[in-house]
Amino acid sequence: MRYLVCLIFVSSLAVLCSCSAVGRGIDSYVFEKFGGTLIEDASKVTLKKVHLDNGDLIGKNIIITGKVEQIGEYATYAVISSDSARVIVVLTHISFVDKWLDKVKPKYLNVLGQLDVIKKGYPVIVAQALQNSPEPKKEDQEQNKGTSSPPPVQNQTEPTSK
Repeated sequence: MRYLVCLIFVSSLAVLCSCSAVGRGIDSYVFEKFGGTLIEDASKVTLKKVHLDNGDLIGKNIIITGKVEQIGEYATYAVISSDSARVIVVLTHISFVDKWLDKVKPKYLNVLGQLDVIKKGYPVIVAQALQNSPEPKKEDQEQNKGTSSPPPVQNQTEPTSK
């Protein structure tokens, strides 16, 4: 009997998670608490990659991190930036986001959302969940800068003396 109850519980949980709305809700809650997703796959991408995307990321769940540059008057959008790019994050799909932003006043945010493209091909992120992010360390920023291009090659020839 106990085995049957567990089997029914697990089966019903699997059916609920397969529904997109329930799965999104679970992923949003897990992201807010732990910074990752449980049901759907979400890849962490840089803002530069969002701008340089050729259509592969559109409609997919992504996680971005950046500095909060601006929050709209009614908390309907936020502008998130990094060293190389900035992007608009649409906040209208998150309940009580205005109260959360007033309470937390984040300087850096982790955003779980889907990439969308608006007029003239500008990318926007439609946010599903937000997480307050600590300020990145200087070492991490320097490492991220170094990944974009290799360091310059120095001339290693030794001078000859006569």
